[in-house]
Amino acid sequence: MLSVTQLLTIAACAIITLAANDAGALHAHCDGAKLIHDTPIEVNGKTVSFTGFSCTPKTVASRDLSKRSINVCGEICSNSCNTNAGNLPPIIDDCAQIKDAITIFAGQTSPTFTVAPYGLETLTFGTCSFFFQSNDSDYLEYCWSDLSTQASSAASACFPPVMPINSEGLCTPSDNTWEVGAAHS
Repeated sequence: MLSVTQLLTIAACAIITLAANDAGALHAHCDGAKLIHDTPIEVNGKTVSFTGFSCTPKTVASRDLSKRSINVCGEICSNSCNTNAGNLPPIIDDCAQIKDAITIFAGQTSPTFTVAPYGLETLTFGTCSFFFQSNDSDYLEYCWSDLSTQASSAASACFPPVMPINSEGLCTPSDNTWEVGAAHS
């Protein structure tokens, strides 16, 4: 018979193995992902990674790819849950660290950020990533406060104690031009 310590060790190894297999799953949103920036954000002695990717559009729109920017701050989106980022949900404390980073980062920069057409912006700490994905041929402008609120809302709707277990929570507007959410990193 196994002791409690042995069982906990086996469970921890299984979780680490599954988490390692899930690494990079968030980039499934971003075909042909190319890193365009990676900025560390220090929060309470811990580092949150702010990364941006350019993505290949799933379909090519015939619209002008000029640098105009459409502000989508405050737009309504609906939550949905899935297991696209693997088998495990992120650790909620890791997601809380990202919320703290957004508060700090937003206080040091513009209240909004711009995402290139079909781009992906992520904030990652430990097992958790908050992200904003553009599915549009225009530049989209989004609010840091909305990223924090909507990604946290999607996480609350999809991660434990909510069952079944999901690895990703999305919030998507009715026109599907963007997605915001939280996922296992």
